[in-house]
Amino acid sequence: MFYQLNSSSNLVSWSKNGLILYADKSSPNSNLCLTFLESINGTNWRFHEPQRYVLHAGLYDSLANGSTQSKSNVGSTNTNTTSTSNSTTTASSSATTNAGVSGSAPTSTLPMANNIVSGPQPNNNTDLNATTNNMNNVQFFFDIEKVYWNNWAALPGETAAVFDEVGSLTMLLAGYDKSGPSTLEKLSVVFQDTVYKIHNQIVSLTPVNTENASSNSSTCTSINGGTSNLERKHTKKEYSSSILDFQWIGSQKQVMSSHLNLEQINSNKNKDINNSFTDNDGITKLNFTTCPLFGVFHPQFIKSACVGIRRSGQLDFWYQFSNSKEHKKISVQVNPNFCMENNWLDFAQLAHCAENNCFLISTYCKKLKTFSIFKLSINWNAQQQQMQQQGNNSTFLNDPLLFIEHLFDFSPDIFEKEENNDLMELDKYVLLSRTCEPESDTEILLGYEIIGKNKYIVKRYKLEKKVPSTDFSTILLGSYLNNPIESYQLKHLGDIVFEDTIEDITSYQIQDQVMFRLSNGKVRIFRRTTWKELTYHEEIISDQVSPLEVGFSFSTLPGNIEWCSLSPLGAGLIYKTDRKSTRLNSSHTVVSRMPSSA
Repeated sequence: MFYQLNSSSNLVSWSKNGLILYADKSSPNSNLCLTFLESINGTNWRFHEPQRYVLHAGLYDSLANGSTQSKSNVGSTNTNTTSTSNSTTTASSSATTNAGVSGSAPTSTLPMANNIVSGPQPNNNTDLNATTNNMNNVQFFFDIEKVYWNNWAALPGETAAVFDEVGSLTMLLAGYDKSGPSTLEKLSVVFQDTVYKIHNQIVSLTPVNTENASSNSSTCTSINGGTSNLERKHTKKEYSSSILDFQWIGSQKQVMSSHLNLEQINSNKNKDINNSFTDNDGITKLNFTTCPLFGVFHPQFIKSACVGIRRSGQLDFWYQFSNSKEHKKISVQVNPNFCMENNWLDFAQLAHCAENNCFLISTYCKKLKTFSIFKLSINWNAQQQQMQQQGNNSTFLNDPLLFIEHLFDFSPDIFEKEENNDLMELDKYVLLSRTCEPESDTEILLGYEIIGKNKYIVKRYKLEKKVPSTDFSTILLGSYLNNPIESYQLKHLGDIVFEDTIEDITSYQIQDQVMFRLSNGKVRIFRRTTWKELTYHEEIISDQVSPLEVGFSFSTLPGNIEWCSLSPLGAGLIYKTDRKSTRLNSSHTVVSRMPSSA
């Protein structure tokens, strides 16, 4: 059951700028690689020789313990280590969490016996303690588990959030080195959150020397020029601090959407141009429209923001004010029950929803055997900031406020019967963010494998809110009730049938696409707006949003794939096999192979 709740595509991220950042799980002296596609004579493509990096919790070790500690801003994490609970609002179907009291450190109002919002504590994890507590003698670096370029909405796609299996976050910036702006393949560390501390300083990241790639250790240079020996640490332990999902928060820059329109042509008017025109001929025009702000977006006094959820149920909210070089963090607990080791989450996803500045959070715990959906609301304190600016010229900015509300619990049948009595087993669950389309909303995909047959069914659902009438609520709860009761249910939207089992489901928000990778090596891509497959057909123009979409037809992929990713524009895909080779696969481009050492 649920052998792949999280997509393997989290191991790779393809930026809008063309940079490809992926986890390196095989090299003994690096855990992250950066490459990009380069053209040969304008016809063939190949991967640029990958640059290898090693990310670990000791990058800022020397500055943290030396005389330059003030530059690193060690410990500037905005968490609830000393604050106390202010109030608690609990209902039968909802629980609310408030974080970020104006003008003070954010606080959590959920009652907890052991407050862990300052960072999840590992349970007898000596490897993590050896890495973070003994910073002077860093011995190990861990595998990279998740990579995310900031491709959401109108974000530029030049900043990447990288998480290792322990849950440490390293924020990387492309096109910047120690001398200032540079070429895109140059990487710098913007800040690092080692779960317990936040280090703030922009430092250039030096690639690992590949001459000693065959050795079992790596000699790495710290940000002050010192060196230390690092060894890759392979662990099978589960950490409460591991990141399960991550989402970027957009800016107030509006998004442009496009679509193709087929317009009829007056053949008499154009006979002097081309005598082949008839009354039924037409011309296709590409129209652009400006989309209103959608999803979660930060105001102008915030430079950047993002959010992630850990295995312990702790939600971390990172942000940076426009007038500050420091990154801050607010940590809140989604549900106190998830703090206990036996109730750690096996799955969690974040998604932008129809309501602005709100995330939907979906969680699953095997022991509880229940999917839970929460809503995270973000109050940026924008009105209060404007009032302060009008009253005086103070540069003080209040921290954002976070509110978490429990919406809905459901337990889908693990085994279900189809209409023809075929037994289906649930093995996929995906939460899809809304798109830029006005009527778009979050969707839930449940994938069922037909037992004994090469057949797969994906059921689409939407979380629907029902508000009882005022008279009905008054009869049940009395006339003192001021606000109507809100209840939620899953609305079935439709099914998609596949000819084989599905290995991976990945959504790409730039082109409003969902990619299904099947066990037989086939790749099928659907548009979120219409849920039509993007293959060539006679009416393809009516469903196109880009001239590139002439009908996707990818060759069959091999079976031993480590990860697979579609390009930001949807014109091709890359994949990495267990044989340490990375290839480009496209309907318009020949296959290109990286060196076997990749």
